[in-house]
Amino acid sequence: MANTSSANGKRAFLDEEPNHEAVDHFQGLEQFREEGLPQRLPAQKEAEMSRHPEVTLIEQQLEHCDSEIHRDELRREIVNLLKRLKSLALKQYQKAWIKEQRDLRILTRGKLTTGGDPTEEHILISLYPERQRISVFMKLDEGLTDIQMRQAGIDLYSLCTRDCTAVYRPGEEPTIDDKCPVCGCKMER
Repeated sequence: MANTSSANGKRAFLDEEPNHEAVDHFQGLEQFREEGLPQRLPAQKEAEMSRHPEVTLIEQQLEHCDSEIHRDELRREIVNLLKRLKSLALKQYQKAWIKEQRDLRILTRGKLTTGGDPTEEHILISLYPERQRISVFMKLDEGLTDIQMRQAGIDLYSLCTRDCTAVYRPGEEPTIDDKCPVCGCKMER
């Protein structure tokens, strides 16, 4: 039996359309689901597992072992120990991630996106200044002026027509006649 009744007495009495959003939340799995929860450890943390004292102890025993049967047992023991350590580390990492996300959600008053830290700039913004200008225009509450509208159109056209087979840092793109901006030599595409 569910902890929350699905009957909405007030709405039923007033002959209104029932709203079951709160009931669905408490009776469903939505309250336990964390969007973007990592399913794997970061590579650095996973690499640290092989340097765990228990693993190094068993590896030392493996080096000094003479029997092939005993070697196989020690290898299996290392594999099982690594699985257990990774599982425990993943659970700890997920708990820390959930706590960090909930703290961030509180700080941003619920406006947290699943893409990570909302203050962090996307890497392509530094490579394409047009993206930076367009993102600024998109964040504006009021409408764009004629100059801003023209600039946004130019930036969008530039992004759509740009050859993205090679990416150059701003100011280092080849000139119109395909010459290198640094040394002036002819560049081939």
